[in-house]
Amino acid sequence: MRFLIILILAINTIFSNANGHNDSNTNSTIIDEHHAHEAPHGGILIELGDHFGLMELLHDPNKGSLQAWFLDGCADNYVRLVKQKIKFVVHGRFLNKSVKETVSFELSPKANPLTGETRQSTSQYQLIHDQLKGVVRLKGMVLNVRYKGHNFKNLTFDTKPVD
Repeated sequence: MRFLIILILAINTIFSNANGHNDSNTNSTIIDEHHAHEAPHGGILIELGDHFGLMELLHDPNKGSLQAWFLDGCADNYVRLVKQKIKFVVHGRFLNKSVKETVSFELSPKANPLTGETRQSTSQYQLIHDQLKGVVRLKGMVLNVRYKGHNFKNLTFDTKPVD
């Protein structure tokens, strides 16, 4: 399984560079030349389907946290997910204690009393882990997320800071 994940990440890296994509991140996902979305919290946006939904990831290296929010296709409204933990892997070389293989983590649901969201129904997920502290970049893959009745698998991400 780890080999498959590493292979998918490697192929994604090769093809993204071969297709003329540069490694600089912006805080938006471009749908077409005239249509872009801003990440509400300043993170990176990962598309879920063709304009179906978005997942924002925000890494805070000082706290060692990774936050995720689920949004509609225009990044205007939060979308609650029903009770799930979101599994993802990170290339080991991007962690505080570098290792050769990928390392698995889980984002847990976060309640928000201001919005009435609970751990059973929330749009916000988080992880705080020592391996994420002091690391300026995370590169990995969300293995599976269920969003509005659809499963999205192997969603690659790279939190490389904007230069």
